Parts: sequence; structure tokens; C-alpha cells
Amino acid sequence: MLRKVAIAVGILLAGAVAALVVVVAVFDFNRLKPLITSQVANFSGRQLEIGGDLNVRKSLIPTVETSGIQFENAKWAKDREFVAIEKLRFRIKLLELLRGRVVLPYVKIEGLRVNLEKDAEGQANWEFTGASPAEAAAEAILPEGRTDFPAIGELSLRDTRVVYRVAGKTLRDVQIDEATGHSDNRGVALRAQGKYQERPLRLRVDGDSVGRLWAADQPYPIEIKLETAAPPDTPKERFAAHAKGTLTNALDGGRFGLKLTVEGSDMAQLYPLAGVVLPKTPPYSLTGKLGHKGGEWRFDDFQGRMGDSDLGGDLAIRTAADPPRMDARFVSDKLDFDDLAGLVGAPPSTEEGETASAEQKAAAKQQEAEERIIAATAIELERLHAMDIHAKLDATHVITKRIPIDNVSLTIVIEDGVLQAKPARFKLGEGAIDLAVTLHADSKPVRAEVEGDLRNVPLWALFKSTAFQDESSGVLDGRMHLGSEGGSVREMAAHADGEAFVAMSRGKISHLLMELIGLDVFESIGAAISGDEPIEIRCALAKLEAENGRVKIDPLVMDTTDTKITGQGEVDLASEKINMLLTPYSKDFSPFTLRSPIRVGVNLADLDVFPDAAKLGPGDTLKQIVSTTLSAIIGLLPPMDMVLANDSPCRDLLTEVRESITEVSDTPAR
Repeated sequence: MLRKVAIAVGILLAGAVAALVVVVAVFDFNRLKPLITSQVANFSGRQLEIGGDLNVRKSLIPTVETSGIQFENAKWAKDREFVAIEKLRFRIKLLELLRGRVVLPYVKIEGLRVNLEKDAEGQANWEFTGASPAEAAAEAILPEGRTDFPAIGELSLRDTRVVYRVAGKTLRDVQIDEATGHSDNRGVALRAQGKYQERPLRLRVDGDSVGRLWAADQPYPIEIKLETAAPPDTPKERFAAHAKGTLTNALDGGRFGLKLTVEGSDMAQLYPLAGVVLPKTPPYSLTGKLGHKGGEWRFDDFQGRMGDSDLGGDLAIRTAADPPRMDARFVSDKLDFDDLAGLVGAPPSTEEGETASAEQKAAAKQQEAEERIIAATAIELERLHAMDIHAKLDATHVITKRIPIDNVSLTIVIEDGVLQAKPARFKLGEGAIDLAVTLHADSKPVRAEVEGDLRNVPLWALFKSTAFQDESSGVLDGRMHLGSEGGSVREMAAHADGEAFVAMSRGKISHLLMELIGLDVFESIGAAISGDEPIEIRCALAKLEAENGRVKIDPLVMDTTDTKITGQGEVDLASEKINMLLTPYSKDFSPFTLRSPIRVGVNLADLDVFPDAAKLGPGDTLKQIVSTTLSAIIGLLPPMDMVLANDSPCRDLLTEVRESITEVSDTPAR
């Protein structure tokens, strides 16, 4: 694309070079304007206007100055001009032209506008309808390789803007308020400041001498520094890139050998900046090798940090594909699990010691004020259609505060607007949680399907790093199938339909833990003093059914040789409210048993657990005081535990629950 865009510039330069041949013999240089504009029209099929006078100071290094240049755009394009220049002034060494080199001691451009555009069918405004002489003229002047690149002694750009649109939508917008540069035998330097995608921009380029630039057999050392900040009136964010290394005839499809460091507040910001689709992340800094060959860009062997995690891998982007395709491999030896929160649109943890950007801290504060845990971030359909992606993440050690995950393996594929996270495996001990998530962004609202399996997860893994780990055994199994639609994860949760169960039979659990659940003070103290002998779990199971975001929990049973716990309740995913009642029944009599149901409510973001003997349900502080007082009174009454704590019919319950769960293959997602 860049080469064809440059054809327009080549056409202008072709006319300028042809004019300079006869410049020294012409008295009124304005007489050349009709000749130049007619030749450009013949070559390109578009009109060129030179509104100002064509002033030339005659010498072997003439100065050319003019203004009001407008090069017509394609008829279908949004803007009238393809290229426009308010003022142009340059000097050129005529003797160097005889040696085949373009040497411009001085170039000054003010008010440059370049409007690049593609229509919905892929037609580009830099493709001309003129005959082949236009191509030939441009080919004769455009640099084939770095040895043909014009040498500019001093460069000055002011008020420059380059816009790139596709189907009427602006994808790239570069504004250069001021840029200055120089080149000589000591080196090449460029400094620029302005805006990129409405973000403040600073650019610095330093290279070796012009002589070495022209030496095709030598790698050319170069260093580039780029930094952008946040748009006005937005939370603070930034992106910075630092590339240093060599290039070999890069203008002729050559090679890069650049060490690149990229850092920023959120990888998702790479999409508006460079068109690279990545999820929201905490602040990051990565260093690797930047390479380019043909239509593929590579970022190999990168290493660095993302939030509180280490991150490495390789990434390749094929820009020639339609849409572009990214293949990526990410690896982490130590992954902080909350750094992956952006995959579901949520901010990472912002607790003390955690890494998060200012924008993410603001989002977390807003979510906390709303007493929510499910993210309301909108799913950006444009991004899911902008690039095909094949990405894999492997994390060998995972840091979590709640679920004791050992390692993570995640594969994400996006093709034709359909995202599949399949498989997504989270290892817990010898078992695993396997998820398969499909997101259909080819429909509106977005449809989602989630299938999950809980396989052979050891009970001890749930008590990892606690006093109960060694006294717990047995495995958990389960299955889940959900379907929904919506514009965000929160909306999808509010409309979720499906079902799930989790079950365990024949295991062991801490005796002390069960006595604490049963609130048997005497036996709890005894177990703590004499030793915590595990007790047998006859069975444990829970079944959940979701309809339009309301999740019914019934039954919920855990039956041991010591205590039976039953429960039921409901979770409203739309409001993120929970109301669940757990009732423990001790199978052994003790005068110190505080027999009382336990209420769990009210918000998922801040669970409240309190005795509820009167079954008043969740509510205000007064209700909790009444329930707690009644629990103490009821605890002094003669026990009914021995009557109500009969063994549960485990086999029948497990069979009933498993059979009631519809096979995933037989249940279409909504």
C-alpha cells in the first residue's frame, strides 16, 4: 500500500525533476505550471492545481518555492484532495542528479494533508486510472532500496496530517504539529511531536551517517523512540516503544534486526494505536526481537512483565491477509491469576501491592461502589472482526487468593467474528476444570455458550495451604452448560439459561471442620486438643438450574458420618444478590451444639454469613440481631438433630442429579 501511495508523490517529483532540467533557461517559471499539471493529469487521470506562484532561484543548487498545491482525490473518496500542501520550499543539487542521487539540502513543508482511503469493496484511492506512464514515472524516481533514498540535509514539517479510512471509518489519524530533522556524515536525526489517534505523540529517530545509509552491503544502525499519552479528559494511560538495532535494505523488502521494548498501561490500547487485537491487561513491559519480511511482522523471544506476572513468548502478524492474522504463544512461569481478569472485561486486583493502571483503578472503584463483581465492559464487536487470532497461553505456576489453581493452559481462536476459548484448562492437584467458551460476534446481540467439566478435582486442593489440607480426601466431579446473549458479560449473566451439578462420594474431611460447621463448641475444642481425625464423607452434591439469570440451588447436600448439611437458595445474576440457607444436623448429641440454620446473603460482592434460626432471610441489621438472638435461645432447647440427621440416600440422589443434567450435545444454547 505504501508503495502505491508514494506513486502520487513520485508523480509530483517526476514533474518537478523534468521542470528543473529547463528551469535555468526559462524566464517566467509560472509558464511551467500548465505543463506540469497537464502531464500529471495524463499520468494519473486526476487534476493537479498549483495555486501559488512557482518561484525558482537559478543556480546549481536552485531553490524552488510555491504554495496552494492540491492533488485531486478519487471521485468516490470522502475528501476532495488526495494530497494538499499549503507551502513548499526546497533546494536540490543538480550535479548530484547526474550521479543518480537525489540530494535535497533543505526541505520545508507547511500544511501537508494526505488522505488515504479504501471503499467497502477494497478499492484504494492511491490506485490511479491513468495509463502506465504514471507508474513508469514514479518507478523512475521512487527509492527501490535504501541506497536510492533521497538525502535531506534539513527537514521542517509544520501542521501535517495523514488520515487513513476504510469504508468511511477513520482507522489512523496522525497529526504532526512540528517535525525537524537533519542528516550529514555524522548521522541522521528526526524529532517530531503532535498527535496519533488523538493521543499526544513524541517521536525521536537517530541513525548513522548518510554515507552508511547508502552502503547497501552494511547493516544500518538506527534507534527509534516513540511515546504516546492518554487523550484529553481520560484516565491516565501511556504507550512507549524503544527500538534499537540495524536494518538491511528495508525499503526493498529487506530485514530488520531491532531489539524492541514496548510498554504501556494496557495491551488493549494497541488496537487503536496499531490495529493489534489483545485483551485488557494491567501495565506491561516486554522486550524482544522485531523482525519483518514480506507481509509478516514478528516479535520473537520477548520477555517481561504483565501486571504482577512474568510473560514471554513469540508473536507474528500477517498484514497481507484479509483480515490480518495473528499467531501468538504466551508463556508464564509465575502468573498472578487476577492479571487475566481482562479476558472477561474486568479490571485486575487493585489491592495494596497489586499492579494496575489509573484507568483500571477507576473502573475497580466504580465496580466496588456498585457492589458488583461481574464486569459491565461492553464487548467490542469491531475488534472481534478486525483480526483472525490463534493464541495460546501456558502458565506453569499460578498465584491465586481463592481457588488454588496450579497451572493454566488456554487456547483462543478468533475467525470470522467467532471467538472460541477451547480448551481452557485449569489444573487443581491431579484434577482439572475444563471450559469451552464460544462467543458469536457475528450476531447481535452477541451469543455465548459455555460448557464446563470438573474432573477428578481432589478435595484437599480446595483446602490447600490450610490446616485442613492433610485431613481431606476424595474427588469432585461436575458438569456445566450455559447459554446466553448480551452486549457484556454482565448482560449475559443476567440472561443466562442452563444447568450444572457438582458431586462427590466416598471421601474424608477434617473432623474439626465439620464440628465447626455444626457449631459444636465442645467437640471442636476436643478435636483441636487431641488431634484432628478425618471423618468419612458419604456423599456431597449440589445442583443448580439457571433460567433468565436466576439460579436455583436445590438440592445441596453434604452427608458425613458426623454431620449432615442441607441447603437451598437462589442467586439473581442480574442484581448479583444471593439468598441461601444452610442447615447442619449433628448426628452425635452434645449439649454444646448450637443448632441453627446459617443464612448466606446478600450481595455476591460482599457475602454476609449469619445464624438464622427463625429463617427471617437476608435483610437489615435488625433482622440479623433477631436471628442471632433466637439462635442462641433455640440452641438451649432439647435437640432434634438425632431425628433430622438420618443418613441421606446418597446413591439415589447422585443418580437423580446426574440423570437430570441434560447432555450438552442434546441441548442447543439460546
